[in-house]
Amino acid sequence: SRAAKAYYAAKDVFLDLDNRSLPYRLFRAVRRAAKRVLFEKMESNSKKEIAKHFQIFRSRYFALTREYKYLSELRENPPDCDVYICGSDQIWNSRLTGGSFDAAYFLGFGNTKIRKISYAVSVCGLRVRQFDQIRPLLNNLHSISLREEKNRSVIEKLAGKEVYVCPDPT
Repeated sequence: SRAAKAYYAAKDVFLDLDNRSLPYRLFRAVRRAAKRVLFEKMESNSKKEIAKHFQIFRSRYFALTREYKYLSELRENPPDCDVYICGSDQIWNSRLTGGSFDAAYFLGFGNTKIRKISYAVSVCGLRVRQFDQIRPLLNNLHSISLREEKNRSVIEKLAGKEVYVCPDPT
């Protein structure tokens, strides 16, 4: 809670200043608690304000598809798009998808004429025994970019195409 955070912030200041006079320590502790409470209130309001403006921006400029929960839903009723793009640092991490790669994160759905691109993906913990599993999934992609150089040559060999390195987009 806000009050608890303010209390602990004030207590830390009070204890850190143990070589100072008691009135000074009390003043600094109360000031820290007040700042903490006010800052969190402002931060909370600004987060709500930012979220509201982002929602307005999304509704105005993004044509979003419906939410899909399963690959089977994507394969049965794929979104009608000009391009499919996948990207994130963890989408090709088999440890996060039950030990195997999830074809949804390799855009294994939709019309084969639609361009499919991976953007700034991080290949996390790829093992030699997984090469046969990932090779056909990479074939779905027309263009591949990774975040790190270290896996570039392996993915190029598996995909049979040039792989680009793009730093973390954040």
